[in-house]
Amino acid sequence: MSNALQRILLFFIAIPALAALIIFDPTEHLLIINALALAVTIGASMEMANLLSLPWKQEKRLGLFFWVLSTAPVAVSVASRIVWGSAGAFIGFGFGISFLFLFLLTSNKNDLSKDLFLLQKLSIVFLYPGFFMIHFSLLTDLPQGKAAVLLFLASVFLNDSFAYAGGKLFGKNSRRPFSLSPNKTTVGLVFGITTSLAVLIGGYFILPQLFPSGILGAIILGLLMGPGVVAGDLIESALKRSAQVKDTGHIIPGRGGLLDSLDSPLFTAPIFYYGLLLLQ
Repeated sequence: MSNALQRILLFFIAIPALAALIIFDPTEHLLIINALALAVTIGASMEMANLLSLPWKQEKRLGLFFWVLSTAPVAVSVASRIVWGSAGAFIGFGFGISFLFLFLLTSNKNDLSKDLFLLQKLSIVFLYPGFFMIHFSLLTDLPQGKAAVLLFLASVFLNDSFAYAGGKLFGKNSRRPFSLSPNKTTVGLVFGITTSLAVLIGGYFILPQLFPSGILGAIILGLLMGPGVVAGDLIESALKRSAQVKDTGHIIPGRGGLLDSLDSPLFTAPIFYYGLLLLQ
């Protein structure tokens, strides 16, 4: 099965299934979706650890800190939000920072430079995907949580899909502006950014309660999301190039690993969340 056909099947099967799961999640705080986000975060953290050559499987102490840090941001934020509200999301961040300091305090004093290097890698795993995923979780806690999550995912995944389709259909002779990702074309880039903008403008007319500042707010958020999706993909490409791998994994047909599909949603989740708050 060709890569293009796999991507098409993923678009028409997996994405509608995810949307249905969000729409019909009956739990308060969308706990089913947050549980899925936690599972995805753990898997993506493992892929990131492998990209960074973090020896978490071989060293028991390092493995303990890895598992705590990969689960802390989302798990603690979801659990604490039920009690303390949205502000509790950042308890997960504080919890993880405390563990990073604990790692440093319990480091091997005979080879501190080695542990400092490992601490840097643990911090990257904690922040990306961990802390970035907190903002997806925060979206579920908004008064219009389901609508916000659906609009966010549409603005990201439709951007990616239309950029891919536009580049394939009309961008064969188009300039390739990014050396980090030579398959991206200028035509595809325009298709993707325009799609995010169109999704947010459409979202304003369907869900005006999300944009009390009016259509101008939707346009501003769309103009931020479009380039943000591209930036997230380029950052992931840089990480993979530095690790000399094509994909972060093989769990998703036609896409590769979890991080290969989460690069843009992770990077743009804070943009979308804080953008909505500021516009409101």
